[in-house]
Amino acid sequence: FANVNTSNVTNMSNMFSDCNSLISINVSNFNTSKVTDMSYKFYGCQNLTSLNISNFNMSNVKSVYAMLVI
Repeated sequence: FANVNTSNVTNMSNMFSDCNSLISINVSNFNTSKVTDMSYKFYGCQNLTSLNISNFNMSNVKSVYAMLVI
């Protein structure tokens, strides 16, 4: 995801929802400064064991409902 431009994204809900084959993902380079909804972003990713969201800017996020529920 190194070349993905998310600078104008406001809704990331369900982005990786139910990605059962997803084991590891590094999305720390995502620009999340305009995002307001991250609900269900990784919902149902039952095999996800490594997730890097260390640089996420959550200052405008209003909903993270079930963002990481497996």
